[in-house]
Amino acid sequence: MHRLEAIITDLDGTVVLPDGTVSAGVESIMTELHDSSVVAAPVTGRDYHSATQMIQPLGFRELGVFSGGASIVDLRQKKIIWEQRIDQQTTHRVVSGILPYSEFIGFGKGRRPVSQISLNDVDSDSYGVWAEVKQNKIAEVLDELASISGIQTHQNQGPIEGLVGVHITHIDANKYSGSLRMLGMLGILPENTLAIGDGDNDLPLFACAGLKVAMGNASPLLKAKADHIVGTVYDDGFVDAMRQFVL
Repeated sequence: MHRLEAIITDLDGTVVLPDGTVSAGVESIMTELHDSSVVAAPVTGRDYHSATQMIQPLGFRELGVFSGGASIVDLRQKKIIWEQRIDQQTTHRVVSGILPYSEFIGFGKGRRPVSQISLNDVDSDSYGVWAEVKQNKIAEVLDELASISGIQTHQNQGPIEGLVGVHITHIDANKYSGSLRMLGMLGILPENTLAIGDGDNDLPLFACAGLKVAMGNASPLLKAKADHIVGTVYDDGFVDAMRQFVL
């Protein structure tokens, strides 16, 4: 393991509690991180607009990866400096294909119940499509998506119990490719990076780090790929990780 130069972290379920707040312990450790020589960067499935208020108390100062790897933002200048969108035609096909099986869908215009979704609203390129699907419908959704070229799919726990989150991004945009590109911009090698997360969609994040840490509330698959497992988001597991491996 080389000297750590960067922390790439998921947001929801890792440094942000389910109610969207950040604990005092996490805020404090983030201040220590920012005062150190280690770069801390968010890597999230959320789009930059919806994550803005969430990341404010965390004080990220450099770059961040948003929309599941589809955009990189300069957080000092609050400016998107790289993006990879799904074209309008493919976005339309994705939304129309999964609409019959989903409970909620979002494609850049807010997450809404499917009863409020009109295909006429799919009128532009998108960073990705987010769907929340009942467990017994997930196989049908994945089959439908498998027939569409130019995209990739990741599953995660949705915000509502009993629903599975499905995030669809451009074939060249995920947490691995976005993080790798961001680290290159920062001049940092993946082997000098610690990745920490909680969901299956953080598996690509792990692939871009020399040290992999799973939260105690992480999925079984992510825990199996982790070098270390810390406490849950409720127990400030992120703080534990920073104390053990960084500060």
